[in-house]
Amino acid sequence: MSTLLYSNTTTGPHSDSPLLTSPNLPPVSETEAKVWYYGLPSRPNLIARTGSVLFKLVPSYDAGFPGHPETKELRIVGEHKIQDVWESELARKIHALLDEKQVDWTSTDVVRIAAIDEREVLRNNLVLWIGVVPESLSYERGIDVALRCKRVLVDDYGIEDVDVEIRTSSVVKAASDARPRMFEPALCCEDNEKMLEEMEPLAYTLGIPICGRDTQEVEGTAGFFLNEKGDGEGEGGRLLLVTARHVVLPDLDDDEDFERKEEREERKPRDVLVLNDTSFKKHVAAVEKAIRSEDSTIDYSKRYLASLLNETGERAERGRKAAQKEGEQAEKAAELLTDYRVEVLQHWATEDNRVLGHVIYSPPMDVDSTSGYARDVAVIAVDPDKVDPASFPGNMIDLGGERSRIDLILMMPRNSKNVHPFSYSSFSSKLGLKGIVPDEEMRKPVDYDEDGNPCIAVLMRGATSGIKIGHANSIFSYTRDDKGRVSKQWPILPIPKAKLRGSSYDRRCTTFGKVGDSGAVVVDAVGRVGGIVACGAGDRKCEFDVTYVTPVGAVLEFVKAGKGLEEVKMREGPDEKTLRKLFLEEEIV
Repeated sequence: MSTLLYSNTTTGPHSDSPLLTSPNLPPVSETEAKVWYYGLPSRPNLIARTGSVLFKLVPSYDAGFPGHPETKELRIVGEHKIQDVWESELARKIHALLDEKQVDWTSTDVVRIAAIDEREVLRNNLVLWIGVVPESLSYERGIDVALRCKRVLVDDYGIEDVDVEIRTSSVVKAASDARPRMFEPALCCEDNEKMLEEMEPLAYTLGIPICGRDTQEVEGTAGFFLNEKGDGEGEGGRLLLVTARHVVLPDLDDDEDFERKEEREERKPRDVLVLNDTSFKKHVAAVEKAIRSEDSTIDYSKRYLASLLNETGERAERGRKAAQKEGEQAEKAAELLTDYRVEVLQHWATEDNRVLGHVIYSPPMDVDSTSGYARDVAVIAVDPDKVDPASFPGNMIDLGGERSRIDLILMMPRNSKNVHPFSYSSFSSKLGLKGIVPDEEMRKPVDYDEDGNPCIAVLMRGATSGIKIGHANSIFSYTRDDKGRVSKQWPILPIPKAKLRGSSYDRRCTTFGKVGDSGAVVVDAVGRVGGIVACGAGDRKCEFDVTYVTPVGAVLEFVKAGKGLEEVKMREGPDEKTLRKLFLEEEIV
């Protein structure tokens, strides 16, 4: 443990004692500010920090080349005594101190920030991480605030192994600015794996890109389906869908509730579209690009087969079989994608045909005084012409497409002690949603990562991000919006970079959430619902260092406050037996 030095500066409530300072740390330089968080998705700027680690660049192995910064990544806290006091009192003290010092703060997290190289973790510091509005805090004010926060940790709670770091960070809503039925999910088989991603937006698996018809500049993700009247499948009333309020009602005043009474039309319907006009055009362009790619594969296979026409021997025979198989798969994919394109252009091009449903209820988007969560939810009544409640198989996420089966298996924690181990179906890429992650388990996980740390690994399919894997932090975070409202959040961190080795996952893009993922459902390894994406923190507007989620217990509580929605219940997803019947038998036929 480092030696602690003191100065004569006083700190308000702690004015009878000298202020705890950091030994031998010079002021943050311009270079340190820019590269201290090198490796994080948004690379925020450092304002000030406590601690004893001096900033330095890592020497280059090549003579004549400048040094490079250490690569950093966020990790979950695991077990630590700060968790016992954080939500109950410590967070409030820190927030009060920040407000007293007129800090324009946006978020407070407790995380580990690891410095890594290609082989191992060099350091793994536990940090009280404070986000502030960019260009709102100088180093001089920042270091004073950081030291005062450190003093609270040490003097009031005896916590000496937690540093304080202040960085620039904006908390932004994760919604992007920018009569046909929903399609059946694509089958999971080798022949059509390439098509899953192109066809996903118009399928009824979770991750549907949505927007308000009158506010198409804001786009997000549909959350999960609900039965209006409890457990009934086909007899449970309307099929409903929950998402984040700011996705579908961005123009409504936060203090105003929304309730659509079907028997009276005193309010204009707030229609919800699948894909805004711009996204629809991009979707069609992506399908056409995929068709051209398959056509190129077909052409190459034909030319390669022609080149082997007069060749003999075992090697030539293997080449012919491989080329023949590749060509046949490409022909099948091109045919299905072409049919899909025709269907989309004929029946989905107009706004009227892309109406998924309409908003029926949304509470005021304030902070609930009991739970501390923001009531950022909206309920959509799904048009039965889009998704038939009687035949809908239930909530499920498609794990296929851009991430290979092997990638997902390698990136999910494998620990023999896990109560909820990840298992990828051998006959379907679909994960049915079953049950919820209890609030208590979010704070005290019963599953573990490979290092034995308590950890909940989570999955999400966002409209922007696609399939993502993250690690839920067991110490909850707090965000502060531009109106000064502070709300509690379940924080999701990117997976450690070490988990990416040996996979084709993009190492340069390890963020869990992005703008456009608002409302997306977040689930654990076995499909238990954890919550829906609310917002994210980062120094860039498109990628998040930390993604914040509203827990499912709070989401359902807010939904049930609506008149006539007291009996709503999550529509359970298909089990393994049902999935086999839905997809494997259909594929055989």
